[in-house]
Order: sequence, then C-alpha cells, then structure tokens
Amino acid sequence: MLAIYLLGQRRKIALLRAKLYEDALSQKNQLLADVSHELRTPLTALKLQVDSLRYHLVDDVDLSYQKLSTKITDLNHLISDIYELALSDVEGFSFNKHPVDVIPLLSAWSSEFAGEVKAQNLTWTSQFTVEHAVVNIDIDRIKQVFANVVSNSIKYTDKPGMVDLNVAIKDKELVCVVQDTAPSVDEDELDKIFERLYRVEKSRNRKTGGSGLGLAICRNIINAHQGNISAKKGRLGGVAIVIKLPIYEGK
Repeated sequence: MLAIYLLGQRRKIALLRAKLYEDALSQKNQLLADVSHELRTPLTALKLQVDSLRYHLVDDVDLSYQKLSTKITDLNHLISDIYELALSDVEGFSFNKHPVDVIPLLSAWSSEFAGEVKAQNLTWTSQFTVEHAVVNIDIDRIKQVFANVVSNSIKYTDKPGMVDLNVAIKDKELVCVVQDTAPSVDEDELDKIFERLYRVEKSRNRKTGGSGLGLAICRNIINAHQGNISAKKGRLGGVAIVIKLPIYEGK
C-alpha cells in the first residue's frame, strides 16, 4: 500500500512539474510574441520615414529627422524596459535596502513631481497625514516606482486635470495613493494594468505611447520590498494606484 501511495504522489508531482513547465513556456512564447509586435510597430514607422527621406518625398527634412529621433528614443525605452523587467522577473535587480524615514524623501520627490505635472498643464496636490515612517527600502528603486506611477498619471489624465499624492500609515503599513482625474478605466481592467505590455484600449489609450512595461516593473520592485501595489477607481474620477510598504520594526 505504501509503495502504491508513493507512486501516486510521484505521478502527481510529475504532472504538476509538467503543468508548471507548460505554463512557463506559454508565458515565454506570449511575451516573445508581444515584444515582437511592440518592436514591429516603431520599426515599420522608422522604415517609412527613412524611405520618405531617401526618395525625397518629404517637404520638411528637419521635421522628418526629428520624428526619426523620437522613434529611436521610443525603441531605446522599450528595450530598456524589457531588460529591466527580465531582471526583476528573475530577481536580477540589485537592491540596496536600509531603514530610512521616507517622509522627507516623499516630500522632496513631491516637489519634483509638482514641477513635472505643472509643465503638462495639470495640477499637483499632496497630503501627508504622518510626520515619520521608517521603511526598509532601496531608495532609488522606490523612487523609480513613484516616478513611473506619476508619469502614467500625467500621460493618461485629460487636461485640465489633477494628480494627487496621499501618504498615511494604516495597520503597520505605509500607504501611498497616487490618483488622478478622468478618464478612468473599467473595473475589470484595473488588475490587468500591471500585466506586461497591457494597455487600456479605450479612454486611457495607446496614443500616449509608453512601453506598457512600467507598471509590471513597479509591481516586481514593490513585491521585492514585501509590499503591495494595486489599482482602483479614484475619488477624483480617474485611477488610484495604492502602494503599501511595511513599516520597519527593527527585526
């Protein structure tokens, strides 16, 4: 009886391993297909622009070169994001974590973000309901998360609009909420925005550009800090990104 039981368990483990391998292979193939599609679009635009210059089909040569430069920059950003996502997926990021009071940091970053938001004809507001909060973090990586989230709000918020940061402590966690004004996204798409290469196709749409990888990278960074990042409909009419990080207790 024991031998039969052990044989059955081995079969279950083998089936589970096969299923995990199949799922991983499927995800890899899907990622390669998505990346190929994402690269094909700007490369096609580049070829058309080069051909137009080659055959003297454009009136404003300087403008054409400017468009070429923009497309090359977009490609560089996409490749960089793909590389960063791959590193974060396999825990290849190097983290330099140490306990730090994040409130002065968030206050300083808030001032930086205010300038960026204002430059795009949007309003920036912030509320801090806590004076001190020690969190064990890699400062550069956490700033990367906030910068990406604010950048997304800038891209996807109708003008004139608002981007807001709220910082508080709840249940031994630092809770930071970055939210914006309309448009929002459908409820069933809120979780999907953290999936790689996912973009909302309706009100917050593709015309604003971006690699579609930034929030996936953010999720991996926050997970590596034993935190959580999620999205919900915001009270301002747009999307609210909620970032939670555990308060450091000296353990």
